[in-house]
Amino acid sequence: MLRLRIFFAIGVGWAQGNFEISEAAENSAKMYNLAAGLFTQSLNELKILVAAIGGQSETVSGLAGVGDLYVTCLAGRNSRMGRLLGLGLTYEKAKSDYMENDTIEGAELAKAIGPQIESMWLDGRLRREELPLSDAIIRAICYDEILQIPWKKFMN
Repeated sequence: MLRLRIFFAIGVGWAQGNFEISEAAENSAKMYNLAAGLFTQSLNELKILVAAIGGQSETVSGLAGVGDLYVTCLAGRNSRMGRLLGLGLTYEKAKSDYMENDTIEGAELAKAIGPQIESMWLDGRLRREELPLSDAIIRAICYDEILQIPWKKFMN
């Protein structure tokens, strides 16, 4: 169940690509606020999804959840894909041009669970507004849309 963390590493990785194309701060400071916000939202949504599929949401708060998400976000194929999406590429373009021979487990997971999550939204087992980052990642991977981060929909 906590394999879902690889799915969220794509979203957190987006911050690095966005950082690269954004205007630098006047004092040249590196701003990690976007990554922190995405990481926090990932944990919030991970708890909701784990509970929805019958797991214990408390597990997300431990090493298998927070710790593993942190390590996964630092490096690896999923965070590299997120970076490319943060640069403004679509998933298919990023995959074909930069990661053609790589298996992106988080993207494969998005393709596998995206339809299940969407059906849970339709039948009321989950509310779409509770999972705005998941929705954005699913749209980016499954429908090849630009990954748009819905900041205003994030939980407090």
